[in-house]
Amino acid sequence: MAEPLTARNEIVPGPSVPGPFTATGTRHVLTDVEFDVLWEELRLGPTPVVLRLPSPGRTAAERRRIAADGLAGLRDRGLAGPDGPDPELVRLLGLLAAPRRQLELRAWFGHPVRASAAERDGDGALAVHRDRTVVLGACGSPAHAVTGALPPRPAGRGRAVTLPTSVLAEVLTGDETADIAGTLTGLGVDPRDAATVAAVLRGPAHRGQVAAVVHDRWGSPHRPVGHLTLLDAPDGRYRLTRATADDGVEWSTLAPVDTRRLHALLGDLLGTAQEAVDAAR
Repeated sequence: MAEPLTARNEIVPGPSVPGPFTATGTRHVLTDVEFDVLWEELRLGPTPVVLRLPSPGRTAAERRRIAADGLAGLRDRGLAGPDGPDPELVRLLGLLAAPRRQLELRAWFGHPVRASAAERDGDGALAVHRDRTVVLGACGSPAHAVTGALPPRPAGRGRAVTLPTSVLAEVLTGDETADIAGTLTGLGVDPRDAATVAAVLRGPAHRGQVAAVVHDRWGSPHRPVGHLTLLDAPDGRYRLTRATADDGVEWSTLAPVDTRRLHALLGDLLGTAQEAVDAAR
């Protein structure tokens, strides 16, 4: 049976350590090798891109040894037995392998974090890869799961700023030591807006990007253009989104975002992706 949360397998969320939201209260903590071995053992097909790990072992013999050690570790912790892996673990991996919709998170919070929140027919699974572990658990909606997988942060205190993407790109690709506010002001941006953007971009390099993936009736993944970027500044969290106006000019909006608003935005991101795939049928 799957292990309940205990002192030895619980990952406690902290300011910079994301812990996945789970609906069942049970989390399966695997090493990256165990995850890779188990995925192959169950013949689940290609690993989701966001969870793809370097293949362990340089030779066939070394890989067989690593696979045997991985399966032994699963058995020692009650996650596999004579009849195979724990059924709940198999179910969660199956959802990740063949979802209907999913959100993918790629982030840096002092360390790389990658996550996939998958959903099919009302069932959800969340996998978070951090350091050398993969944490699996049942979850609610993909939007709720990804929101819960992020370190908790309040909304930033600045105001929303909208400016041409070309202007923002010029700042982002410039010299890191440059005066960001001065550069933006020189490009015609309001001084108050320039100060807000500069304060966010000068903050710690804690950021993430969430993309939506929708699978068609044949199981093929589709990634419509568009994603949501998150930036954690000293005063709180901001979101960065892009939209194209009727005249073809692309605009970027940087705005404070709290947990409730982020959940809604992620739901919209997934819904828009679903509409794009449905319209292309």
